[in-house]
Amino acid sequence: MRFRFICRGVKNFIMLLLACVFTLASFVAVKAGRVCKLSALLGERTFYLDSVSSQALMKRDLSLTDVFRVRGESVAFATDEGGALAQRLIGEYGGKLLFTETVCGVASYYVYVPAWGGGVALYGQYVNLHIAIDEAAGRCAVGTPLIFGGF
Repeated sequence: MRFRFICRGVKNFIMLLLACVFTLASFVAVKAGRVCKLSALLGERTFYLDSVSSQALMKRDLSLTDVFRVRGESVAFATDEGGALAQRLIGEYGGKLLFTETVCGVASYYVYVPAWGGGVALYGQYVNLHIAIDEAAGRCAVGTPLIFGGF
């Protein structure tokens, strides 16, 4: 009789433990799935950890514990589409073009994507998608919320 009671207690404990592990694994999977907002883009990917500023730790590869520290990302790649690429990406992400600027031949498009929320305040507006295109070099970088580091 006592043995049955102990077995039932152990069984319940194991079931509770498995439920907790499953819940935690589900949480990590959902968080990991949201890390790459720019997952459709292929290229050299950089993740920004701990901060949405130039102070961020930049990493190319993430560990499991880094998933909870990601605050942004960027992808750099070659292209010959120029400004048409920027317009296409803005449409694909459902963004609203806020303003553009050109510095040293690099055209930057600052966009707000409502579905993503958040962003960085820039010139009095929140920006959460930044597209930079150097047509002469045939290079593009796309970042969220902004592209940090060199381009």
